[in-house]
Amino acid sequence: MYDGATASLTLAGTTFTISAAVWWPMAIFAMVAMVIALGRIFLKQAELLP
Repeated sequence: MYDGATASLTLAGTTFTISAAVWWPMAIFAMVAMVIALGRIFLKQAELLP
């Protein structure tokens, strides 16, 4: 039971480390993509305005 708990904790720590390493680039990419999308929407609205 102790070995199982240790293995699950180690697995959770490894999963968290991997997810953190993957999450930050994805979060940065998502923020950049959202800013670009919002900028394009604002530019289109500005072009439609007289």
